[in-house]
Amino acid sequence: MSRLNITVAALVLFSVVNTQTACAQDARADAVVVRAVERMEGYDYNSNAKVKAAIARHIERSKGTADFLRLLKKFKPQGMEQEVQSLLFGDDNTAAVEAAKMMCDLPNGPSDLRSLLKSEDTAKASRVAEVLGFLGNGRTRRILGDYASDEKIAYE
Repeated sequence: MSRLNITVAALVLFSVVNTQTACAQDARADAVVVRAVERMEGYDYNSNAKVKAAIARHIERSKGTADFLRLLKKFKPQGMEQEVQSLLFGDDNTAAVEAAKMMCDLPNGPSDLRSLLKSEDTAKASRVAEVLGFLGNGRTRRILGDYASDEKIAYE
């Protein structure tokens, strides 16, 4: 191996390690920002673009973790409705129930749940009914009751 090849290989390796280190440092910095904002009562994180971006990155990195829903509840980022809705269809029943509970508190959440129950995709509709049944609070019982009493729906 020539001296030039060794130098190039060392530079590439250094670049990869440096990039990974920078990404880890960015993730840690974002986590510090999130924890600081969580402790500040009444702070409007939307007023600072850098803070908002750090929170968005941290939430994105937390997908698939137990922390994800907690962060969505706390910060309510724009466009989170689809993320919450997607959790209804995962294998984690606890996360699905928490997502349904959260959807019930969103402005269009109950109507979205009703629409999902009437989905042409019967597996999807069944899963939503199951999750709402698990939750079993007054609002979800009303949604399920309205669905069950709808004469236009053909039951198989």
